[in-house]
Amino acid sequence: MKRYLEEQIVKDLNSKMLFLAGPRQCGKTTLAKQILHNQTENKLKTNIVPTK
Repeated sequence: MKRYLEEQIVKDLNSKMLFLAGPRQCGKTTLAKQILHNQTENKLKTNIVPTK
C-alpha cells in the first residue's frame, strides 16, 4: 500500500534523520519496512525497542 508521505520521507532520508511516531497499530513499522525494502542502498537503520 502506497502511503501519501512515503515520497517525502524517502526524499528527506538523503539529508535527515527520520523519527516515526504515532499511535499504536497505525502502520509505523510497516511503513519503515516498506521504505527499507524499496531502497536500493541500505541507508535506513532501524532501532525498534520492544515495549513491556
